[in-house]
Amino acid sequence: MSGSIVPTFYMIPVTEELVDAISHTQRPPNQIVVDKLVPPVPYLHIYISDGIISLENRRIIIQCLEAFKQVRVLKWSFEDIIWN
Repeated sequence: MSGSIVPTFYMIPVTEELVDAISHTQRPPNQIVVDKLVPPVPYLHIYISDGIISLENRRIIIQCLEAFKQVRVLKWSFEDIIWN
């Protein structure tokens, strides 16, 4: 099936250095390493085309989403990064 939803998760370390660079519309001085997670579905080659059609894929994707929610750390509030 074409046009399926195929979630991929990314973990971006939001450091004070990155926030400062973005708030000043500059590149960060150091390289940012972004981790990519493709859910560990049983048949990856089919996942690319079928995405969340399979109930098993949906179960695994929801587990990944819940795991990501557990490691998400909100270090700054919006007030810290919005210009006044």
